[in-house]
Amino acid sequence: MLKILIITARADFGGGPEHIYQLIQYSKDISFAVACPEDYPYWQRYQQFSNVNLISIPHRKFTWKALWRLLNIVHEAQIDLIHTHGKGAGLYGRMLSLLTGKPCVHTPHGIHVGQYNFLQKKLYLLYENITGRLIKKIIYVSSSEGEMAKALKLWRKVDHCIIYNGVDGTFQSETKSQVRTSMRQKLLLDDQAFVVASISRFDYPKNMLEAYRIAKNCEKAIFLWLGDGEDREKLQKLAQVDGAKNILFTGFVENPLDYLAMSDCYLSTSRWEGLPLGVLQAMAVGLPVIASDVVGNRDVVVHGETGFLYPLGVVEQAATYINQVRQDRLLYKALSDNAIQRQRQKFTSERMANEIYTQYQSILNPS
Repeated sequence: MLKILIITARADFGGGPEHIYQLIQYSKDISFAVACPEDYPYWQRYQQFSNVNLISIPHRKFTWKALWRLLNIVHEAQIDLIHTHGKGAGLYGRMLSLLTGKPCVHTPHGIHVGQYNFLQKKLYLLYENITGRLIKKIIYVSSSEGEMAKALKLWRKVDHCIIYNGVDGTFQSETKSQVRTSMRQKLLLDDQAFVVASISRFDYPKNMLEAYRIAKNCEKAIFLWLGDGEDREKLQKLAQVDGAKNILFTGFVENPLDYLAMSDCYLSTSRWEGLPLGVLQAMAVGLPVIASDVVGNRDVVVHGETGFLYPLGVVEQAATYINQVRQDRLLYKALSDNAIQRQRQKFTSERMANEIYTQYQSILNPS
């Protein structure tokens, strides 16, 4: 049985922690040690697995004490391989690999340089390329993420592969109809209302101010925003001042699929992604997706077939696509059917976990 140490610097709501959850759920013949903060909800969710040993580390913060604890775990649990997820976990994994000789695999879950100034960006790339020599393999979650790394000359000398993110299958049509009815009653929404959902962390990469501007251009639609973050309060106050009554803020929710099942369309305004799980979940329940044409989104959404890609910042174009999907039922049906088919053929959790397991085996048992 393989013994894998997973490290992530956050275990709150988000695509990275969910990716790890799906990896564990669908992996066979692996014993996992998972080092993560005691964040809600994924610390509790990881506890449900019988093949997982949890180790607490600080939230998005490197400490020598945590590194020492992980070093002991690698030795005591006889760990075979270290897999780090996200920028914050990378330093732990690379230092552990240096100190123990165990191979380190890294999944970036998005290359986050969009907020950096020139100097910050140069220093970050320098750090990644120097410490990247301690990485055995990079696993990109989308082709465009890999292309972005290449354009930035990031990890040029590190072996890499692409394994697309995945999500679970979802409701049958009968169950979806029941969920739609009950959830709309819960939120006091008319059955005929056209609901556009978004799952967001409300931060700079997710770009929800653009979603707000799109909502103001689509007054006949209801915008359902699932999530929380630093920009949420500002946007709520802006909506109150402007009298924007077509936006519902739910905060983080335990059952996002239920909210997606009661919706009609999905909107992503991200500045960049790795491979967005929210978009995949929306496709899994048959929602056409309107998304910014950026890294990650363009790997998932097929323009004109499963939804539409709009140029980042062109609010009017995104609004036009939403209104087009709202008004044309034949188009809606075609996009919905294609979205379900594409997700089930290419973006499943089981396929993702099997491909990662294959990479573990090839690293530990090279031919």
